[in-house]
Amino acid sequence: MSREHGGEDAGERITRDDERARRIAGLLMAFSGSRRPLSSDEIRGVYYPELSSESFRRAFGRDREALAQCGMVVRNVSQSGEDGSWVVDEQRTFAEPSVLLPEEALTLDVACAPLVTDPDFPYRSDLRLALAKLDRHFGSATPVYVGGGAEGGGSVARELLECLAARTAVRVTYVDARGRESARVLAPYGSFGLNGNTYVVAAGEDATETGWGRPLTYRLDRFKSARRVDGRTYQVPEDFCLRDFLKLPFQAGPTVATCSFSLPSPLAPELREQMEGRGTWADGVDGGRTWTSDVSDLGLAASWAVASDIVPLAPKALVSRWRQVFEEALDAARDTSRDPDRPSPRPPLKTARTARHAKRMGRKGGIDEARELAALLGALSRQGDQVSASSVAARLGCDVNHARHLLMLVATSWDEEQLNLPLAYDEGDDTLTLAFGGGVRGRQLRLSLSETYALLAALDSIGVDGDDPIVARLRESVGAIGHPSPSSGELDRAMSPNVSGTTYETCVRAIADGMWLSFTYAAASGGTSLTRKVAPQALRSSDGRWYLDGFDLVRGGERTFRLDRMGTPQCETPEGRRSSPTAAADGGTKRVVVRFSSDALARSRNWNDLTVLARGEDGSVTTSLPWYGGTWLARNLASCGSGVVVEDAGLREAIADYCVAQLSKAR
Repeated sequence: MSREHGGEDAGERITRDDERARRIAGLLMAFSGSRRPLSSDEIRGVYYPELSSESFRRAFGRDREALAQCGMVVRNVSQSGEDGSWVVDEQRTFAEPSVLLPEEALTLDVACAPLVTDPDFPYRSDLRLALAKLDRHFGSATPVYVGGGAEGGGSVARELLECLAARTAVRVTYVDARGRESARVLAPYGSFGLNGNTYVVAAGEDATETGWGRPLTYRLDRFKSARRVDGRTYQVPEDFCLRDFLKLPFQAGPTVATCSFSLPSPLAPELREQMEGRGTWADGVDGGRTWTSDVSDLGLAASWAVASDIVPLAPKALVSRWRQVFEEALDAARDTSRDPDRPSPRPPLKTARTARHAKRMGRKGGIDEARELAALLGALSRQGDQVSASSVAARLGCDVNHARHLLMLVATSWDEEQLNLPLAYDEGDDTLTLAFGGGVRGRQLRLSLSETYALLAALDSIGVDGDDPIVARLRESVGAIGHPSPSSGELDRAMSPNVSGTTYETCVRAIADGMWLSFTYAAASGGTSLTRKVAPQALRSSDGRWYLDGFDLVRGGERTFRLDRMGTPQCETPEGRRSSPTAAADGGTKRVVVRFSSDALARSRNWNDLTVLARGEDGSVTTSLPWYGGTWLARNLASCGSGVVVEDAGLREAIADYCVAQLSKAR
């Protein structure tokens, strides 16, 4: 079922999923503004005119479930059964008025925004929608979500994570690492991100007293199908702890070898934290230290060793793979055909949206689009309220074409009964405006179950305890009613225990208020702390650590600071008019272009301030990275072997020098 529509984008195909999203958007508007019950006959005549009575009952039942996933709960108030009158359950649907002041909503948005684009935060898609509902200002003051980090993984991922939030069993089809397909019933206990992949920890159905067996780890992209088991609920065991299942990238899966590594002295504290509890330590014969661990992927272990600047000792197969990584990186760095004066031909490029859609599990579907529309409609509550394609794209983390598509779906979801919003769509400016304030208008919806879970997980990740007053206010006023609170064992707290909550809060306040930030900063070597003053730009999370990106006002260049090395942060009023500083040509940060062979490789390291420039039809990703000098970037790019193309001659030389030095030491 498809049809054409007129306007600037005439000829765009309207899919069956689009039709459903448009219908759900119409139902959202109708129920939000109606001051009376809507009869089944009325609803059928407006939104399901071509369906028989029985088909209407089934379709409307499915759409009521979709409305609930958007945050709207509809109930029948008629005594005559299904053919009755329908109203919104206002207490369970609409947020309490004035739950957050605008500045509070913006601060919460800034605080949680880094997790929306963090590929290792498993609830990023639901968090994106939750924040859009809480901070309904679709304008320039809100954080901008860029890149593919907000992609939710499609209908299968959504169903799994919603079952996790609702404590409902799920029937799945799963394909293991060997390609074997099986059907099973699972009770999801928790989810975490690792190396750009999302994992679900779940117990399988068995005949024990609890009905569930020992929890195992499943990779999200290996689920082929997922459907909730209605009426089958479960409880997460009190002794369950998600951190017991977190592993290093090369440890996920069946063990293929037990490997040992020689460690440098001194060992970097962050590397020690990664390895602690995931292997055994011993004194080496030469007075150094060794570390032994089970390994499921020798290639990943070799690459990790290169990036971590440690040397594998055994088995020989691992040592050989380690040398191979260096040799491939050396060959790539010395390949003169990759010189910027002789650029290699590049494959045709996909748009970011096309690339994301090619990878997801299952279709995005009408429900996902409807949830985006629900967040968008909540911003249209007063006469003159306006949203544009560019603001929707920035707010929802999608490209402008998809944002324009969403505006079109809302603008064309009209009905002859005038149950929807009085909207005016300007195709020239790609803007949607609430024409007048009387009558039907958008209202702020409560968060759905999965959105509530995502927000609570995000607050836990940034160090906000469950008993904090802001958590109680959010749960009571906008959270899904009756939602079970996730225990600390179910969540993988991203905030390092060494990071002060005051430090994070001060950084958030400085970004939200447009202030400068001064603080003491400890060097990695543990030397004397120096006072820094920066214009903060963004917070981000990676590999369990938090970072602040900003413009160093003293050194005159963009810098990145680890929050656990910052002390006594203070906000300061900018001197003179605040501008958006950028690195100067002299003394500023140099950026280099790096092409990764795959999106997974581009997401496999804690790349500082990586910007995606383009995506190729062959799966390659062209990026821009800052290069501050030193060996860190050269070492980590070398760990990618032949999987990267570096266009800067100076950086290629640094990579080659590093590879030669390490290979000579190993002889």
